[in-house]
Amino acid sequence: MIIEGNDPLSMTSPHRASEGDIHNDEGFGVQERSSSLEDQTVIEMDSQIDTALSYTDGKTPGELKDGRIGEQEDDPDETEQLLDKREEGDTEEQKSSNTGTKYWATGNFISVVTSQWLTPLFRAAKKRGLNDDDLYHILPVDSAEKNAKIFAQLWEEEIKHHGGNAVKASLRRVILRFVSWRILGCMLMVMLSQMTVFLLSSVSIRGLLQYSADATAPVYRGILYAVSAMLFTILYNITLGANYFIAASTGVRLRGGVVALLLQKVLRLRGLHKTSMGEIVNLCVNDGNRLHDGMVFTPLVVGAPVIFICACVFTTYILGKSALIGMLVYALTYIAQFALTGGKVIYRARMMKETDQRVHTISEMLTNIKFIKMYAWEDCFERKVNELRRRELRHLVGLRILHGIQKSFNIFVPIVAVVATIMFKLFLKESLSPDQVLTYLAVIYSMRSMLTMTQYGFQYLSDILVSIPRIKNLLIQDEMLPITDSVDDWSNAIEMNSVSAAWDDCSKDKKTQCDTARDKEDHDVIDRENGSSSDLYGACALNDVSVAVKKGSLVGVCGSIGSGKTSLLHTILQQTHILEGSIAVSGSLAYTSQQPDIFNATLRENITMFGDHCEDEVENENQAERVHSEERYWEAVRVCCLSDDIAALPCGGRTEIGERGINLSGGQKHRVSLARAVYADRDIYLLDDPLSAVDTRVAEHIYTECIAGILKEKTVLLVTTNLQYLSKCDEVIVISNGRVIEQGTHTQLMTDEAEYARLLRTFGSDHDKTADDYISKQNEDESTDNDDLLANCSTRTLNEEDCLDENIEGQLVDAETQKQGAVSTGTYLAYFKYAGGILSCFLSLLLYILSPASAAFNNVWLSHWLSAGSGIPQNGTQLQSEDEQDILKNPEFHFFRDVYLYSFLSVFVICSLRIVYYVMITQRASFNLHRSLYKQVFSCPMEFFDTTPSGRVLNRFSRDIDEADNEVPNALETALWTFLSVFAGIVIVIMVFPWFIVFVAIIAIVLVYLSRMFLPAIRDIKRIENIKRSPLIGHVKATVEAQTTIRAFGMGELFIKRCNKLLDTSAVPKMLFLMGQRWLAFRLDLCVAVAQLLLGLSVVFTHNTTAAAFAGLALAYSVQFLGTLQFSVRLITITQARFTSIERITDYIKRLIPEGGTGKKHILKSDVESWPKHGNITVDSLQLKYRDNLPTVLKGISFHVNSKEKIGIVGRTGSGKSSIAVALFRLVEATSGRIHIDDLDIGSIRIRELRSRISVIPQDPVLFTGTLRFNLDPYEQYSGAQIWDALDKTYMKKSIAGIQQQLEVRVRENGSNFSTGERQLLCLARALLRNSTILFLDEATATVDAETDSLVQSTIRTAFSNCTVLTIAHRLHTVLDSDRILVLDDGTVLEMDTPAALLANPDSRLNALLSSGHDVSVNQTNHCGHN
Repeated sequence: MIIEGNDPLSMTSPHRASEGDIHNDEGFGVQERSSSLEDQTVIEMDSQIDTALSYTDGKTPGELKDGRIGEQEDDPDETEQLLDKREEGDTEEQKSSNTGTKYWATGNFISVVTSQWLTPLFRAAKKRGLNDDDLYHILPVDSAEKNAKIFAQLWEEEIKHHGGNAVKASLRRVILRFVSWRILGCMLMVMLSQMTVFLLSSVSIRGLLQYSADATAPVYRGILYAVSAMLFTILYNITLGANYFIAASTGVRLRGGVVALLLQKVLRLRGLHKTSMGEIVNLCVNDGNRLHDGMVFTPLVVGAPVIFICACVFTTYILGKSALIGMLVYALTYIAQFALTGGKVIYRARMMKETDQRVHTISEMLTNIKFIKMYAWEDCFERKVNELRRRELRHLVGLRILHGIQKSFNIFVPIVAVVATIMFKLFLKESLSPDQVLTYLAVIYSMRSMLTMTQYGFQYLSDILVSIPRIKNLLIQDEMLPITDSVDDWSNAIEMNSVSAAWDDCSKDKKTQCDTARDKEDHDVIDRENGSSSDLYGACALNDVSVAVKKGSLVGVCGSIGSGKTSLLHTILQQTHILEGSIAVSGSLAYTSQQPDIFNATLRENITMFGDHCEDEVENENQAERVHSEERYWEAVRVCCLSDDIAALPCGGRTEIGERGINLSGGQKHRVSLARAVYADRDIYLLDDPLSAVDTRVAEHIYTECIAGILKEKTVLLVTTNLQYLSKCDEVIVISNGRVIEQGTHTQLMTDEAEYARLLRTFGSDHDKTADDYISKQNEDESTDNDDLLANCSTRTLNEEDCLDENIEGQLVDAETQKQGAVSTGTYLAYFKYAGGILSCFLSLLLYILSPASAAFNNVWLSHWLSAGSGIPQNGTQLQSEDEQDILKNPEFHFFRDVYLYSFLSVFVICSLRIVYYVMITQRASFNLHRSLYKQVFSCPMEFFDTTPSGRVLNRFSRDIDEADNEVPNALETALWTFLSVFAGIVIVIMVFPWFIVFVAIIAIVLVYLSRMFLPAIRDIKRIENIKRSPLIGHVKATVEAQTTIRAFGMGELFIKRCNKLLDTSAVPKMLFLMGQRWLAFRLDLCVAVAQLLLGLSVVFTHNTTAAAFAGLALAYSVQFLGTLQFSVRLITITQARFTSIERITDYIKRLIPEGGTGKKHILKSDVESWPKHGNITVDSLQLKYRDNLPTVLKGISFHVNSKEKIGIVGRTGSGKSSIAVALFRLVEATSGRIHIDDLDIGSIRIRELRSRISVIPQDPVLFTGTLRFNLDPYEQYSGAQIWDALDKTYMKKSIAGIQQQLEVRVRENGSNFSTGERQLLCLARALLRNSTILFLDEATATVDAETDSLVQSTIRTAFSNCTVLTIAHRLHTVLDSDRILVLDDGTVLEMDTPAALLANPDSRLNALLSSGHDVSVNQTNHCGHN
């Protein structure tokens, strides 16, 4: 039976790699897909381009005619019906259009190809700048949701075609099917555009040259040739514009479809065993963008063969067989492009692996930044990140050199072709005329645009070839399978029959390995892959487990750390691989994790899982349903003891919560997670130790009011380390080494006198100390009666809405600001500084100037040589005879030839130097930018990370750095050489026709006018695009982190919808950025068309007065203007737009303020080398607030801790316990007051020095991806013997010793191949190694079982006997043997004394916490030394 009420996405496996049939689900049913596809066909008719081509994504014309896709058939009348609906305006898209929604490219054909539809937007940008509201909306046919369905179906069909084996399926074929007809349309437009360029040079330019050489030619012939040059230029412009529009919209569709499908796949994965956070972020952001750009530029590749074939025929006709030498040069160049692309694919693939690791490491750091700061590990991670960066840039250098070689072809290849042809012609002793040579030169330069286009095409083709295998690698990963078995007994909610499961995909023949390993009592963690792997991913989770859970029962699950308690829940959730046995579930699921998943949203949205903002639900909900939802929300708040917490928040439930609940305490996060489950109102509740992070009073309230109260009719599987609650469960399951060793009622298990009875008798007495009486008393004062609570719901909601409207204190994260105006000069200077300084950049610029200058000199010298002819003076206006034109007869032939060849060699040498030097300085800039950004970001105070979404920061380190590495150097380089080439051409034309400078001045005026419209718009659009990426990255990151929770609650569809919306909003500025360039390009190419006409007329009207050789040279260079002029101007503006990424990086570098500034003079490092020696701590009138606009959390507290004293810190949630650690580690600087350690003010010590001298074991255990040794000793300060000794004292030695790799074993992301308890013990081992004088324990044993807790407490007492220890604990027995206990409430010290003195005082708060009727003494609780 499929689990009811859960996300259908998580219940399907259309893309899994295992063999077998591929099952469709409702979300991806063929009927729905086919219908949506035909709907798309109808909507697509609105596009003039698509109407002309009659193409639809992934469908052949035959399929369109038949109304089918692949093998699926639909009703042929549906299209006609949809057309009728479209005419009636009944479709959603039409309704949106009727209500004034602005879609892009909605004009006629001319408006589309000329980008005229963008003009109103550009005018608005010129007047006031642009913001989000000014941008157009994406066309429904281009939306991610529609295209994800299309792409998913094509991928599914490809898998079916290969017998269900996704590994053999070709993602390339799927992409080709998806874009096939549209991309063919693009290729057709490219071929037409190249044909017009060829006709321009072969017909118009050659005709003008012949006219110039013929003194008797009629004027009208010259005018016709001049007009034809203009018309060919305009036709080239139109066809290229049509190509770019079709390609850009195709790229948007492909990007949206693929990225949306990737996120759907992530939500179906069993876990991140074979991928990482960094890789997924890169796939969705960088690889998605590369697919888009690839669709735009890859079609340009096909233009080369067309113009090459035409050029071969034509040049052979005019120049003879010698012309084939030049054509051979181009052919070899084309082949070389393939070879260089292959090399770039290799370098790019290697570089992306390093990029994934770097981004993953930074993502991990952002997630665990508090821990890194408390341990002062920033320098350690900086070395790690810099090493990854160096390896990444080594591959980038190779990539950039190959790219530079390709770029140099633009200058070098035409010259080589001309030189080789002329030298071969001279070698054959054949005569050369200016008419022949200059026509040949014009054709060669017309092929230069082919080179530029080919380079772009191959560049982005190489990126696609790298991205496709990376995307496929994720798509073929194993998915969660749906539970299809029905329960045998309908009174059971869960049935597990002989289930053996592993965390990774182990085949059944490995079951024996699991059996053998699980039988060994000293192995808690098992090596995978038959002992040959370096990680733990294949460790068996469960072994031969049979469990039946009755409906409506409360079942407790207990066991030691690493025993398999969490594995049991994850197996029910299908997060593990089932090796043997079967699972059946009857009912819908709710789940709370040991590490709660809290989203960057309001508290209310976290509890309702965004129910308040689910538009579909809100529209369909009636008033009664809303009231019921509101009552359910407040009931969930009450039973999870959140009423007081919400009342204390500035905007109540509308208060914004930071990522991962950064502004909530550990206990609050657990209670929000539990409230989410209660609000969901499911049949089965899987609760993973929700009581461990809350104090005794709150735990008792949650158990009584929630677990045993509101959920009493539900089926609850409660994993807990709080043994006192097991006696109240209907049934108890005891797990050890992945096996169920005991199962039954509390009474039965106690009678059996086995492991359960031993645990309860040994450790249960301390956990029986609750606070029933205290809670009853406190509830009268602090809690609202249920009836009163529900009665006041409307009032509270109104207050929250008022606060929401005012948008004040409840907002934690500020919107990302968008800069206005031009990119500042300081940004360019900063980049030049990081590249090596102004002098280095000037030298590079000089080499760039010399490259086109040397090439221009080579061509000018050739014209001079041809003009000289045989050296015989020209006879007036008469045509030169063949003897007069024969340069072989010139007495200075060798001089002309040698200068020509030497100038050619100089071009080669200068280009080579330019490539190497430019790569060197841009690589230096990339490394220095990243290093400075890292230093500045990770030296920020915690306030920055609390109020800045990690997606925003990760955006800088991923996409912005990617642009700094690739796009900025590429744009800057291309802009330089194109501009200088155009400038050289203009100079040559003016030398021939001096009056042309007037037209250049007019063009400059037009250019200024267009730029004043274009530049502000394109700059703002690029800035908006940069900003729009951050929410997408943050959403992807949050989805990956909360994958299990999202799927368990069936919220996958909502998260996918949000992803689709973010993809669409981020696609809009990307599309506008590209089409905005075409807006400028079209208008500048019109200017070039006019220039072609004027130059042609100049040749006509200066007939017989201008040397034919120089006139021909001017005409040849005019061909180069076509495309190159607008390309150079466009690239200059695009370079400025690209520099917005550098602007964003340098903004962080300049603006962020590092932590540690107290205004006090820092003590030298040499003065604190042995500090602290004793560990005395004095807190004097300490006040602390986390931010200026937040209330004070520590209100002038004062206390003193003696050397080696053990202090227990207790108090209810929010009393300020953890804030003491925050102040001690200076994560937040104190508002007033001081903390002295050994009589030294900690504010006068450098902040990292302070943190490195104090150790902490945090409430949430942290492990990083890498080796276990790195996690314990990242600075490599300790010997192997010392590390093993620390593991032995924390009872992890046997577990680690049982792994073949031992200390070198790989730790998975978030340490998820260790249980939470094991991670906590490893954190304790880490603290033991540091051997600090002062140790702070923040709920260090909250997640371990009672027996391990007892052992750990013994270790803490013995190993840290010479240390000052401050312990925060909810388990009171862990602090009752302390020297003194500090009791806090609302940021103030209520009492501080020895446990005996406090317990002897009947009015003490500590005594109230233990006033459950049990006799308590310090001696009774001092049992931790027993094993």
